[in-house]
Amino acid sequence: MQPPVLSTAPPFVERAVEAYEKAYALRGTNGTPDRVKALRRHAFETFKALGLPGRRSVRAIREAYKYTNVERALRHGYAFPHFTDDTRLVGADLDPFRIPDLDAYTVVVINGVYIEALSDWDALPDGVTLEGLREAFHDYPDLVAEHYGKHLQIEDDAFAALNTAFDQDGVFVHVPEGIELEKPIHIISVLNTDDDAVVQTRHLFVVEAQANATIIESQVSTRSGAQTLGNYAVEAYVAEEGNLDHYLIQDEGDAASQIRASQFVQETQSYCSTITVTLASRLVRNNLALLPGAPFCDTHLLGLYVAQGNAQVDNHTTLDHAAEDCESNELYKGILTDKAMGVFNGRVLVRRDSQRINAYQQSAAVLLSDNA
Repeated sequence: MQPPVLSTAPPFVERAVEAYEKAYALRGTNGTPDRVKALRRHAFETFKALGLPGRRSVRAIREAYKYTNVERALRHGYAFPHFTDDTRLVGADLDPFRIPDLDAYTVVVINGVYIEALSDWDALPDGVTLEGLREAFHDYPDLVAEHYGKHLQIEDDAFAALNTAFDQDGVFVHVPEGIELEKPIHIISVLNTDDDAVVQTRHLFVVEAQANATIIESQVSTRSGAQTLGNYAVEAYVAEEGNLDHYLIQDEGDAASQIRASQFVQETQSYCSTITVTLASRLVRNNLALLPGAPFCDTHLLGLYVAQGNAQVDNHTTLDHAAEDCESNELYKGILTDKAMGVFNGRVLVRRDSQRINAYQQSAAVLLSDNA
């Protein structure tokens, strides 16, 4: 890979370098596995080599962000704070973000950090793992190593590389073979900072053979004044005949921007559905990729976005049909008003040897103003 010239937003890169070097100096004592340390070093070098999307990026990256002005969002002076699990929030503070009448295992993440004290999943079936990703590195090193950093592509995505580089926290979900979760897992990810900051979160979901799980993510905020940039990443793996239903609700408020990289990988005869609902936002860029990597997979991508004011929502999806006899359905709908902008870029790749593929895709939008 030939390193391009960095884009015209070097202050963000400089702050990222400073924060990474400071964080890396602290990692030497926290027992992070050597493989993860090596992956993070490689990821950060990749981030620096790629630079940020902009006019001076390499052509492929420039084209991928053609309609999303990330440079403008990154001119803001975001800090890279080191968040901890020390929070002043209590259970009642989360009540506005719970889904009415939803009986679920609840997991709470605040500023990218898993908060066990506010989570409630005591009735999980035996064998199911639900805990902070940082904790899982130590409790389940072999299982995490089998999937962490193995599915998400970072070589052409500066933000996915940046997320991988940092010692981030998030949620690790593992559903063993043959277990069916009768209740969904509800992950409430809360922005709770008075400072203009970058918040980085990483989730890893593993659904084993013939297992069944539903995971709901709610991204919300308790603050309206602070400007935040969420840099999120998700890796999900669904084994043979496994079933994963995934829901994402993005509602962090008008002062929040976020860039999210998600990679879902499926094995033979598995089912995977992901539904993305984007509500209040300033800038949202969703990089969503699904890989039905074995025969007879069933894959569904659905999205609904609502934007107003000067908000921008960009859904960038890739569906890679790498095996024969698979079916996929993709449907995105948008509602825009004022000067809001919506972008949908859906790419479906059917590889040469992938025969008998049915791939359906549709995008529709309603514009409620002359300037949307």
